[in-house]
Amino acid sequence: MERVRLTRDLRAEGFESAELARLRRSGSIRSVRRGAYAMDPTPTTDMAAAHREQIAATVGLLTTPAVVSHMSAAVMHELPLWNAELARVHLIRNRANGGHVDDLVHLHVMPLAPGT
Repeated sequence: MERVRLTRDLRAEGFESAELARLRRSGSIRSVRRGAYAMDPTPTTDMAAAHREQIAATVGLLTTPAVVSHMSAAVMHELPLWNAELARVHLIRNRANGGHVDDLVHLHVMPLAPGT
């Protein structure tokens, strides 16, 4: 079973909203972000592992394609990190404008080569 599961997938498998809420309250699962749960109830103390959960949840919830980038890509590739700011998942979208930053995502925009 995947460590991070999307609410929509769990609902498609028969989990009701009330059941998911009960599992979360009991500590059987934990919320990674709105719309995604970690099936391992024990929060990780490893910042990179926690960021990988955030990446999985964020990418799974995308409605428009994007590429994982910057520090988030470094985490995915298990590269060494120093003074890494891992509060937001970094993504790039293939467009000229419309980037933004919120509490969970830093969306960069730039032209990407086909197949990227």
